[in-house]
Formats: sequence, structure tokens, C-alpha cells
Amino acid sequence: TEFEAIFRRYDPNIIVLYLKFFQRVRITFTNSLNALHARINVHECNFHGSKFKTYFACPLPIRSTETYLRPPEPEKLFLISPPASPPVGWEQKIEDPPIVDLNLLAAIAQLQP
Repeated sequence: TEFEAIFRRYDPNIIVLYLKFFQRVRITFTNSLNALHARINVHECNFHGSKFKTYFACPLPIRSTETYLRPPEPEKLFLISPPASPPVGWEQKIEDPPIVDLNLLAAIAQLQP
């Protein structure tokens, strides 16, 4: 397109991503130098009666995972709550019925709104 041709002058292998919801366009260049030249020369350029602004985002360096601590080795590999199947030796416990405090219920019944 005509819009993309403006940026292809600086790098013929750009990747253009139109973000319609945000009314933005993301253009990925093959190297930082081409992106910098495009940013300098195209910023606030007139295009069909409108000025558009360009922003330059620096690439994030990829860090080695060896600089971080590794998680400890897992000792158990079954789910604790709720387990897919109970562990060996597990027995179901019958729960006690709830405790009803009759004095508390009588006091609540006597309260006036």
C-alpha cells in the first residue's frame, strides 16, 4: 500500500501489523538502524492531510536462563486439593455434625430491628 511504501524505502523487509482497535500500526524492521532512519525521517510526516507520529521501541535483550535460580525438584507429584485420585492409604473421615448453640439462637431471635 501507499502507507507501507513510505517505510519500505528504509527497509524492504518490514512486517506491518495494523491494530485497528487502537488506531495504531506496528512496523517491525529487520534491524535497529533502519528503524532509526525511518523514525527520524518520517516522524510528523503529512499523509493524506493528517500528520502521523512515530515511536521507536528498543528491542529487549534476551537473557540467559542460567542467570536465575532453578526451582527445587518436586517431592510429591499428586494434587493436594482435590486429588484426581486419593493417595495410597487415604481413608475418608466422617465429619461431626455442626454445633448448634441454642442460647445464641434465642438471643438473636429477641433482637428488635
